[in-house]
Amino acid sequence: PKAVILQGKSGLGKHRLAQWLAETAHEAGMAQVLMAEHDPIAGPAHGLPHMFANLFHTRNLNGPEVVERTSDMLKQIGIDDAYESQALARILLSASGALTNPSTVSTGTLSERLAIYERIVQQMAEHRPIIIVLKNAQWAPEALQFATRLMRSRGTELPVLVVLTCDTEAVVHHQREKRHIEAIASLPTSETIHLEPLQPNETV
Repeated sequence: PKAVILQGKSGLGKHRLAQWLAETAHEAGMAQVLMAEHDPIAGPAHGLPHMFANLFHTRNLNGPEVVERTSDMLKQIGIDDAYESQALARILLSASGALTNPSTVSTGTLSERLAIYERIVQQMAEHRPIIIVLKNAQWAPEALQFATRLMRSRGTELPVLVVLTCDTEAVVHHQREKRHIEAIASLPTSETIHLEPLQPNETV
């Protein structure tokens, strides 16, 4: 696994660059793309649950439909475990938009959720490389721990590229996330690209 951190002030095109990379890789058939959005205040479209709900097409489904779809999709990628299926279904149900109060659904501990996410990525990566785009990483504590988990040393190859966008002005107010991003940046398989405003001759 490798990581690229796109950092700079707001409005310099970090998200657009990440989006271009994702769309180009997808159009060329070179990778499957997963994308997670993050906001200062978590909403329905925030974070990893929404990312996997989009992947499994469980948005706007009711409870029984989410459970059935989750089981079917996991089997398609080679995961046939009833416990994992039920655990993931609860996570996806919380992001389905079908519940007026998603917090009433037990989604397990953070370590349990990250383990399920990692297993899905590992299985998917056996068929095609994966690009995971984590937008606004300065507001993404869970996603950063997921990225750290994916980036750790392992005995087998994992063809995954994690792309993080980071607002250098906003991150100073989120020291925990800042430390996570710095730890990822320090890894030998990571690269940091600091975006600056375009020069006048570059905008012609």
